[in-house]
Amino acid sequence: DYQTLDLFTLWAPAATRDSKRPMWSFCFPRGNPRFYIYTRGDSAPRKGLLEIAMNPFVFYSILQLLENLATGKAQQNKYLVETDRVDYDAPDRRRILGSVLEFGKDEEGVIYMMATADGYPRIPFKFDISDWHRFRKGDGTPFSDKEASCLQCQGFVAALREVAARFVGVTRN
Repeated sequence: DYQTLDLFTLWAPAATRDSKRPMWSFCFPRGNPRFYIYTRGDSAPRKGLLEIAMNPFVFYSILQLLENLATGKAQQNKYLVETDRVDYDAPDRRRILGSVLEFGKDEEGVIYMMATADGYPRIPFKFDISDWHRFRKGDGTPFSDKEASCLQCQGFVAALREVAARFVGVTRN
């Protein structure tokens, strides 16, 4: 039971002209929310795949903070969510820091998400309108990057909440 929301993929620019674009996908294996970040970096662990596991409440809390950033209700411009993992190589199998999810607004007010862990590159994934579409105000002036990012993030969060509700916490035999 593995649901991937292919239409909810975030993309980042490719590191080089010949490399593939990094991608951020939202998955629900056995009803568990997951972020899968494909850095496309061969030097990163697990062939560049970074998985961030969470429970439904953490997942929806992250979506709420993203919405707050987009609507101007956030109390700050950046948030961090640290996620622990078990160190199976340690004799006592202790908990260690596995990854850090960072999301916020950059200097221009564009909303981004980024996940980091030991050995992985820092790649910001920005909420921006597809270059196939141009949003304009009634007088014809284009949306600023900040306005477009906030709109895109709000739409993304609203749609992701609705679609994810079908999969979060649902397990099948």
